[in-house]
Amino acid sequence: MNWAKNIKTAILIILCLTLILDGCCKEYGFKTNFCYPTTDNHTKASSNELVCDVVSNKSLFDISQVTMDFYFGYLTAYSYGFSEEEYESEYTENKFTTHYFQCIALYFQRIVPDQEAFFSGTLIYDNYQNIENTFIVKEFTYDDFYNEDYGVTETKKLYKRELTYSHYESFTIPSEIFVGEKGYFAFVVRAVYQDQSSEKYFLSRAGLLKMYYKFIDENVVELLLSELQ
Repeated sequence: MNWAKNIKTAILIILCLTLILDGCCKEYGFKTNFCYPTTDNHTKASSNELVCDVVSNKSLFDISQVTMDFYFGYLTAYSYGFSEEEYESEYTENKFTTHYFQCIALYFQRIVPDQEAFFSGTLIYDNYQNIENTFIVKEFTYDDFYNEDYGVTETKKLYKRELTYSHYESFTIPSEIFVGEKGYFAFVVRAVYQDQSSEKYFLSRAGLLKMYYKFIDENVVELLLSELQ
């Protein structure tokens, strides 16, 4: 009878090892925290009402098929900053510079060395659709974006608020984002205004999240959430 007991023990050991190895080799996905403000991690940020989050059921991708679900929208309880017609910047040269709403732009941006901050400085461009290291994936007019389809509600939970989105879309990250063996990029939801006098574009409030990538081989890239700096 001892031999039967030994066989059962051996089978149990094999099953346990199989489960352990399977758990170690299993590929796990990732998601941001779906909260506002983001006090328990610093992979994303938001100014005013624009917010975004991401969900992926895996972390390893074929370089030509890096596709994830991105949640985005505006906080319905946050009324400050909504401006359909115009936005007045700081007072200079005895007058206000007036910017008119252009669109809400969604884009991926490669983060190059020494170019980390998305909220500091003045983001003014001749052409917001042609910014270096930036790839626009979608644009919305004011009426198309600021409606119930993209509204995001908040539920207070202790020191933070959980976000419930009305909308998400699957976007494929352009392979041009992935330069070098490893690096960083961001998904950004940003309001764009145009200066009527200079015709330059002013990038205003934004929601964004940051990710880190590294190549496993020439065709496979691994993605992880990354802290903002």
